[in-house]
Amino acid sequence: GEEQERVSAQPQAWSAGQGAADFWPAVAKRVTPLLAVALLWLAAATVNVAWLRADNTPPPWDQAWHLGWSLMYRAMLDHWPLGTAWHGIAHASTYYPPFFHLCCAFVLGKCGVLQSAWPGLSTQGVATLTNLAFMGVLLFATYSLAARCYGPAAGVFAAFLVTVYPILAGESRLVLLEYPLTALVALSMALLVASEGVTHPVWSWPLGLVAGLAMATKWSFAFVFV
Repeated sequence: GEEQERVSAQPQAWSAGQGAADFWPAVAKRVTPLLAVALLWLAAATVNVAWLRADNTPPPWDQAWHLGWSLMYRAMLDHWPLGTAWHGIAHASTYYPPFFHLCCAFVLGKCGVLQSAWPGLSTQGVATLTNLAFMGVLLFATYSLAARCYGPAAGVFAAFLVTVYPILAGESRLVLLEYPLTALVALSMALLVASEGVTHPVWSWPLGLVAGLAMATKWSFAFVFV
């Protein structure tokens, strides 16, 4: 009886060991490309911070305009009652939606122009740090799209391309709407593909949320996405 139990337990032990042996390579296969994209983001973010510290030129017209909206929203949130501030933000502009400016206002409020925390960065430079979050969105959304269609290696390469494209690299260092809009378009496309044409509710709800945030960034999202 004991011998039979020992013999029957051997296949189970082998199966458990084989399962553990297969588990970690599968995890590494999934995680390694994501780590590669994260390293791409870290490298690009480091370059952008160094660039912003070295660049002390005043912002041109459009950048100054968007920086002004961000500072105005920051002042509303700091000095007005919350309800009054949100009402003022909602009615401040009849042309530009407020999402990106609110993101900049949040960063300006958290980091401000504290030279001890961000030596060498101007107010414009601190506001531009907002694009680092959108850069992460753009890289991982691009990776997801390419990996779903052509595999993880293609996904990493696609993320590398959007990191080094001159137009995107340049826009990531400016307080403009085009870079965050590009990131949200890419994320919307990734969610659209994941939702299988808005038939999968798990991904369809996030798609609706991201599309709404993109419209609250710049209304031209509707033309780009459609």
